[in-house]
Amino acid sequence: LPDASVPPAAVAADIKSIGSIGAGGVEFLPFYNYGGRVGAPVTDWVTYGYGTPAYNAILKAALQASKESGLRIDLCMGPQSGQGVPASPTDPGLAYDMVFDYKTVQAGETFDGKVPGYGLGQLISVTQADVLTESIAEFPNVKLDASAITNPFYNRTTFKVSERSITDLTKTVKPDGSLSIEFPATTSAKKHIVFAAYYKLNLERAAIPGSGTPQNILQNGSFAVDHFSAGGAKVTTDFLEKYVMGNGVRDLFKQIGNYIWEDSLEIYSTVFWTPKLQATFRKLHSYDIGKYAMLL
Repeated sequence: LPDASVPPAAVAADIKSIGSIGAGGVEFLPFYNYGGRVGAPVTDWVTYGYGTPAYNAILKAALQASKESGLRIDLCMGPQSGQGVPASPTDPGLAYDMVFDYKTVQAGETFDGKVPGYGLGQLISVTQADVLTESIAEFPNVKLDASAITNPFYNRTTFKVSERSITDLTKTVKPDGSLSIEFPATTSAKKHIVFAAYYKLNLERAAIPGSGTPQNILQNGSFAVDHFSAGGAKVTTDFLEKYVMGNGVRDLFKQIGNYIWEDSLEIYSTVFWTPKLQATFRKLHSYDIGKYAMLL
């Protein structure tokens, strides 16, 4: 489905035509120009966006046509690939990202100041390690947008560190984010790395806004949800209950629906994270993943 501006009767006719040639069912995916990544909206997504009354009406027409044609129907649980729904950008059930910053320090020198990237997000850990080698490496651009076509590769500094030297400094960080550590000149390493990891809301979109000045969540596109928590699932199910399953859609889907599914997990992220990951990992493995954040 390009968006909800398509006449419901045309969608119903297509589904009936599919049924007439022997299909057993259809998958209903609200594409929305791949969430707006392959082009700006050509219609008003304030009116025709995901979850709007117009979308609800076209979904109902699709379900009714499927029922009349003896077809089953699968429903994508959100726009584009189903990785998210309209929600407040401050909702704690949205997707999270582990972000980081670092600083290198020469042997025999002192790091004294705010930890790298202080304020980027909720602190996970601050660690340090001996740097064995340093080089520039080329990486593929995996961003899910046009930049991956125009700039398919990018350069990044990579470090090989001594695993034995990795030390967790988190408990020595002061409440204001300051840290002081002196590196000895007598080690084999000529350089050391101070690495700080944080997590924050990703705010990766499943669909761009339908308006430059959105007045509610339906006009503000869709955000990817946290796929590693019950809270993320609840953001999706609450939205479906309130905006998608009304107006007779629920009853029709119970009759001829098969799955409500996510097409693929298309969320750009530095490192996937969820707020309870650190505590859960410690419970399962009896050590803190934060110590090894720089290796992730």
